[in-house]
Amino acid sequence: MSSPAIDLTVLTCSDIDADALKRLLDRFGIAAEWVAVGTAITGSFWGEPEAGIVGQQVFVRPGHPGTLAAARALSHHLHDAAAPGCT
Repeated sequence: MSSPAIDLTVLTCSDIDADALKRLLDRFGIAAEWVAVGTAITGSFWGEPEAGIVGQQVFVRPGHPGTLAAARALSHHLHDAAAPGCT
């Protein structure tokens, strides 16, 4: 018996509505900063293709995985809320 096909498509920030990402992050006081392709990402620990975080800003570019950028920003926000001053 064959396994069903699994769609492993990853939505990038260019695949999602920039205003929707902005509205989602705005609810938590996080600003999305769009970075030009080829420019270094500020605040990225792992480098490409990770979004960067500095304070309440998440730095993304069109090719970044969209859900990863939002999740990274929100997890950073929740960590700061639970343990202020800890990094």
